[in-house]
This record gives sequence, C-alpha cells and structure tokens, in this order.
Amino acid sequence: MKKGIKITLIAVGSFLGLVALDLGVSLIYNKANEATNTHELESSFNKIKIDVSTSDIEIIKANDGKGKVVCKETKKIKHDVKVEDETLKINFNYKYRFSLFMFTPSFKVQVYVPSNVEYELNSTSSTGEFKVGSDLAFTNVNSQISTGNLSIASNVKNEVKIKLSTGDVSLSKMSPNSINIETSTGKIELKDIGCSGDIELKSSTGSKYLENITSKNLTSTSSTGDLKLKKVVLSEKLNSTTTTGKIKLSESDAREVDIKTTTGDVDAEFLSDKIVYAKTRTGDVDVPKSTTGGLCSIETTTGDIKVTIKK
Repeated sequence: MKKGIKITLIAVGSFLGLVALDLGVSLIYNKANEATNTHELESSFNKIKIDVSTSDIEIIKANDGKGKVVCKETKKIKHDVKVEDETLKINFNYKYRFSLFMFTPSFKVQVYVPSNVEYELNSTSSTGEFKVGSDLAFTNVNSQISTGNLSIASNVKNEVKIKLSTGDVSLSKMSPNSINIETSTGKIELKDIGCSGDIELKSSTGSKYLENITSKNLTSTSSTGDLKLKKVVLSEKLNSTTTTGKIKLSESDAREVDIKTTTGDVDAEFLSDKIVYAKTRTGDVDVPKSTTGGLCSIETTTGDIKVTIKK
C-alpha cells in the first residue's frame, strides 16, 4: 500500500474513532444528566413565541385550564421560559456542552395552554418535531423549521405560513383566510380545511395530498412530486405546475383549471362541465368534447391525459 493512501486511511479511521467516542460519551453524559423541569404559567398570554435549536415541540390543550411548560432537557442545557407583554416566550439556553464535536442531545418541550384563548403563534427551530394538538384556536401561525416534521390539527382564523427545508407538513381541521407552505424536501398533506382565500404550496421534492378542501384559489408548484386532490372544490382557479410527477383529481372542481407537467400522467375527475384543451407529445388523450363549462387547460410532454365529468 502506498504511503500516502495509508496515512489517509489512518487519518480517516482516527477521525471516525473520535466521532464514535464523542457520540458514546455524549449519550452516556446526557442520559446521566437528564432533567424534567415544569414551569407553571401564572400570567395570562395570547401570543406564543418559540425560538429553539434542537427540541421537539408539542402544544397541547390544558384540561385544567392552567398553562404550564414541561421541558425535558439536561441539567446544564436548559430552556428559558417566561411570560412578557402577554407573550409566552420559550428560548433555547445553550450555556454548556461536554462534547468534542458538539453532538447535541434531543430535547422535548410540552406547552399546555388554556383553550378559551385565540393565540398568535410564531416558532423557529433548527431540528425537531413540531406538533399542535386539537381543540385549540389561533389567529395566525408562522413557523420556520430547518429539519423536522410539522403537524397542526387546530383551527387557525387568519394566516398560516410555514417554511421547512426538510420535513413533512400536515394540516387539518382549520378555516383560515390563507395558507402558504414552502418546503424543499417533504410531503404536504391537507385535510378537512375550509379556506376563504388562497392556498399556495411550493416544494422542490415531495408529494402533495389534499382531501376535503374548499378554497378560492389553489396554486401548487414543484420540481418532483405527485399531486393528488380528493373532494377539493375551488370557487376560482386551480393552477398546478410540476416538472416530474403524476396528477390525479377525484370529485374535485374549479371554475378554471391550468395544469402543466413535463413528465407524468394527468387523471382528472371534475364535478361540472369543462371546455378542455389537452396537449401531450408522448401519450394518449381522452377528454370530453364539450362546448360549455369552465376553461380547462392540461399540458404534459410525456404522459397520458384523461378527463371525466362526474354529476
């Protein structure tokens, strides 16, 4: 073996050994220093602001009507919790870390809040799951996560704005004025939502599934990923643009439809008549020949196009 290659292998092996050692020490150290701290919230609040790095966050209805925050952390690495200017503030307090390469443990924060208040929620996190339970109400939700899944199953009155780098988004049981979701890699799922305004979904890689949705406009943009709509009814326009992915609509409708995909089949079942313009370079076209109804344009480069009307 050549000397240069041997030295490189020794260096790589040493580095991996140090990483494994650090991880082992970190796990043992963090396990031995685990702590659960409960913060009773005496003051009232209608805003929630969360800014953490590596923490799983869960917002839960307080059955006893009393607010509290339960933090599972370590003795040296804690969360700061306080109520200030009618705002519950939760921050990650990174004061000390015993590790060669800064491997960080996972933390969990459970936020119990009374259900008789509408909250404004703002959250920022680097890595961690974010979950909002049922039977709560929010005026606005604004959340940014680098890596982690987000799930909300409570009503939002005004705006929902979510931005993720890597992770899945699941929203249900809400009636907001608008929804705006942007992800790089991850699935988007919306269920049982009545939106009075627009829904905008943007992703690089990931599928989208919407079921039992009403809205004014729906705009979906993606590079790679399927779009599936079931019982989605729009009063104005459906606009979908994707590079690679199948598009399937069932029991859905919109006054105007504009679908464009480069590679992928389009199978659409509408609830009302459509004047259909369909174009594909490689594939079969099966659409109704109607001269009345809403405008429907479907284009794909490689893929079949099928349109049916269910009445």
